[in-house]
Amino acid sequence: MRKLVALGTVVLSIIVLVVLVAGCIQKTDDVIETIHIFKADPPGYPPPPGGWMLASTGPHPAEIQRVFDPGDKMFLGLVISEQIKNEVNFSRFTFFNKGTGTEEEVAASPGDLGPFEPGRGSLTGFQNPWEVPGENGEYELRVYQGDEVVASARFNVGIWPASPTKGAFIEMHTKTTMAGVARHLTISDDGSIVYIEEKGLRMPTQKNPPTRTTRTGQLEEAELDRLLEMVDACSFDAEGECNARTEIIDTDAVSVLTVYYQGKTRTITANYQPLFHLFHTEIPELSDVPEPVRKLYQELRYIVDNKTTQVSREKIPLER
Repeated sequence: MRKLVALGTVVLSIIVLVVLVAGCIQKTDDVIETIHIFKADPPGYPPPPGGWMLASTGPHPAEIQRVFDPGDKMFLGLVISEQIKNEVNFSRFTFFNKGTGTEEEVAASPGDLGPFEPGRGSLTGFQNPWEVPGENGEYELRVYQGDEVVASARFNVGIWPASPTKGAFIEMHTKTTMAGVARHLTISDDGSIVYIEEKGLRMPTQKNPPTRTTRTGQLEEAELDRLLEMVDACSFDAEGECNARTEIIDTDAVSVLTVYYQGKTRTITANYQPLFHLFHTEIPELSDVPEPVRKLYQELRYIVDNKTTQVSREKIPLER
C-alpha cells in the first residue's frame, strides 16, 4: 500500500512539473507582433516615424510589403509581443527565394539580432542596412530563433504587379532643423493613410519634450487612381527625379516625396515644407514650383486635412 502511495506521489509530482514547465514555454509564433520591411534612405536621413507600429501585422503577413530594385538596401521594423516575459534574441535573418527555394543568410551586424524588449518597437539594420538579393524574384525575409522561423515578411526584387494601383504607394518625409518640425505621410496601395507630425524637435528638454501627433484615414480606389494620375502629370527625368525646389524663399527644410508605381521609383525633392509653405498666407507665392507638382501637393494637403482623423497625440520620450 505504501508503495502505491509513494508511486502515486511521484506520478503526481511529475504531472505538476510538466504543467509548470509547459506554462513557462512561450509559443514561438507569439514572439513577434508586427514585422515591417523598409527601404533604406541615404545616410543621415532620419528614421521612419512610428506609425508602422500602430497596426499589428502578425508574425507572417501575407501581402508583399515592398518592391526593391537590385542594389537597394533594406532594414526591418519589429514589435515584440507584450506577452513575452524576457528580452528576445534571434539567431539569424535570411532571404528565402520563393522561386528557386534557395536561402541565404543576411549579413546582419551582431546588434541586429537583439536583445529586443517586450512590448516595444525596434528598427534593426537601420544603422547598417542590408543589401537586397541581386537576382530578381519573390522573396521572404525570415526571422529565426534557433532553427525555427518565428516571423517572415514578403518582398520582391525587380518584379512589380501589373495592376496600375496594386503595389503603388507614396511616402513623403519633410524635416526642418531650425523649426524643429518633421512631417511624414504614407499612402499604401490599399488606400490606407498614416500622417505623423512631430514638433519641438529642436533643443527639447525633459520639461518640454517634443510631441508626436498621428492621423490615419482611408482613400477609395477612385481617389487613389486620381492621385496617381496627378503623379503622372509631373515631369521626371530619365533617372525618375523631379526637382521642385524654389529660389523664392530660403529655408533649411528638406522634403522627399517618393512614389513606387508601375515598376518605377520616382522622387520629387523640395527645399521647403510642401504641406505648410504653399498654404501659408504670410509666405510669398512659390511661383517657380512646377504647376503639376503644386497641384499634387495641394491634393496631399487636402487628403491630410479631410481624409484623416487624429488617433493619438503623445510626448516623445527623451533619453536621460
